[in-house]
Amino acid sequence: MRILDRHLLQQVAGPFVLALLALIILMVSGVLFELSELLIAKKIPFFVIIRLFFYRFPQATVEALPLAALVAGLLAYTRIAADNELAIIRSVGVSLRRHLAPLLALVLVISLFSLYLSEKVVPQANHAFENIIRQIVLKNPGVEIEQDVFFRAGKEYFFYIGQVNPETLEMKEILVYQLRPESYPRLITAESGVIKDGVWLLSNGVARNIESDGFVSDEIKYTTMRLELGDGLERFFANQKTTREMTRAELAENIRLFRPSGVNIRPFVVDYHLKLASPLASLILVLFCLPLAIRFLRLPRYPRSVVVGLCVALTLTYYVTTPFCRSLGVNGLISPVLGAWLPNLAYGSVGLLALAKVDSL
Repeated sequence: MRILDRHLLQQVAGPFVLALLALIILMVSGVLFELSELLIAKKIPFFVIIRLFFYRFPQATVEALPLAALVAGLLAYTRIAADNELAIIRSVGVSLRRHLAPLLALVLVISLFSLYLSEKVVPQANHAFENIIRQIVLKNPGVEIEQDVFFRAGKEYFFYIGQVNPETLEMKEILVYQLRPESYPRLITAESGVIKDGVWLLSNGVARNIESDGFVSDEIKYTTMRLELGDGLERFFANQKTTREMTRAELAENIRLFRPSGVNIRPFVVDYHLKLASPLASLILVLFCLPLAIRFLRLPRYPRSVVVGLCVALTLTYYVTTPFCRSLGVNGLISPVLGAWLPNLAYGSVGLLALAKVDSL
């Protein structure tokens, strides 16, 4: 069996590496192409473009791994099937599902590596990438505010901004969570707010003191409130983060802090679970390799371009289903947890069912 295992992994290794490199270059180049007009208009130095390229590299790697694994696995098994090796394997009493085991083990390692990148590398790289876009490319540091993001100011303040007017920079749906070492935390909500001379001016809101058990001890309505923060604006806005720039631990902390406010945290709960579900896409998609290869074997002719096309189609449907299910979870049509995990559950169930019947094909 060790010989068969090594043979399968050798068949997979080459196509996987080539497909992965090609996909990463294609994805990163696509992002830079979208920014090309802006980069040229702002006369961005070449070394900054190189930095953008490398900062986008981890995200592209995570996104490319599932398709690369599927392409490599399907190409390997179509080649093995075409050479009648599957028939030989069956004739010596080896289950085809057992023959798939080393590939599944390899893809499990790939999924764990993808999970590591998603948690430890991708958020920091995405944050660095977005900060370049915010501060250097836009050449307007300190006033480029994004909406629907969390960020932190100093050691005490956590902010959430729901909406931003890009022309006036007026903010709406503002939440501020203030940690007070000598007292209970305070949760401040505001209908709107602006920043003038480094001071936050909040309008029409409520300040609530939160007890240790999470209940509100008292609250005060206000018409205007001033918040003077020690950080300069440039440093302050460099700390703003979308969920793509946050680790699961950071998301969990912000969900815990802002849950008592009544703000819609479903988008952040869905993304929290997606950060665990998405790296498993490689393991889910590779379940289809062996069943599809046997199906292709029964066709009179099957050029490899058709195999690659099927891989792309299968992966695209998975990645179209993922944002659709996320939208269902965000809008409360299904639970946030199900919104993150439904694609994996659906594709995984179909893949396992097809794999269970592979010896009878």
